[in-house]
Amino acid sequence: MHLSAAFTLSQGSDRRLAILDWIAAQGGDRPNVFIPLGPLFETAGELDEQRALAAELQDMEAHGWLIVDNRLGYEDWSCRTTAEGVGLLGEVRMRRGDPVTRRRDARDALLRWVYHETMAGRPSSPVSGFHSSRYAVNYGVPFTEAEISDSGVWLRDGGYVDGEGSVHHPGPLFPTLTTAGERVVESGRSVNDEASTAADGRRPMVTVTVPQDVIEAVARGVARSGTLTQEDRQLVLAVAVLLEASFAAVQADAADVEKVADVVRALRGAARQPDADRERLRALLDVARELAVQAVGGAAGTGVATLAQICQHMLGPL
Repeated sequence: MHLSAAFTLSQGSDRRLAILDWIAAQGGDRPNVFIPLGPLFETAGELDEQRALAAELQDMEAHGWLIVDNRLGYEDWSCRTTAEGVGLLGEVRMRRGDPVTRRRDARDALLRWVYHETMAGRPSSPVSGFHSSRYAVNYGVPFTEAEISDSGVWLRDGGYVDGEGSVHHPGPLFPTLTTAGERVVESGRSVNDEASTAADGRRPMVTVTVPQDVIEAVARGVARSGTLTQEDRQLVLAVAVLLEASFAAVQADAADVEKVADVVRALRGAARQPDADRERLRALLDVARELAVQAVGGAAGTGVATLAQICQHMLGPL
């Protein structure tokens, strides 16, 4: 059972994860703990299901995760988890609980679902269908609506899918596959690796152009007002993209990861609204500046903070 891409696990692997979860709940997350398997066989129900369960347990023993004592009657079976099995359980728990890993997995899962739908002759399928697909579960834990919406935004901004969202669901509601997205899936690579590595092996450069009238306004100390122009909103989006990209390059704790994700999500949403709440947007940019300086640091953090400050200026007075 390979853990590199949870959403591509076979149904058999999904069953094994469920069995391992049950064994761990009985104390099997430690090596060599005696676990009676009779209650597990009782939950399996009919004899055919019990035989299938026995085959799964024996296969897991063959992989070196369990030591199974298989008596004549299933009610008398027992097992002990090996050190390798305990390590597997630990990795599964890490992947389930790590927000960075889940976000990365969600992007790959959604892109592959869009590819699958396109190849099946259903381009622009409603994204709501993702949640009933085989891609929707990550190590036994379904992806949330927010995770998939965020993934849709990320994939669209990266040019891997296209489509419009809504106020409540910023990600594409009817995502369509682009040539770049098709190329990633067919290469067998993770879209995260593709996005972080340019063709020559270096990180891609993000170029941000600040409109001339904004530069002049900052120089004169004059704040603009009124509806956000398309260029204004592109600058807000640039803050979100650069904050996310620069933050991904540093080590950070889970609290900062969640905070950055929330700010990036909110900034992306605001970038799509010409009549965005300026006071709320200003507050978001304050948080973005703080995170850029404290959590990212260096030249990258200073660059993001400076761009966020320019965006605040264009919002006009409080």
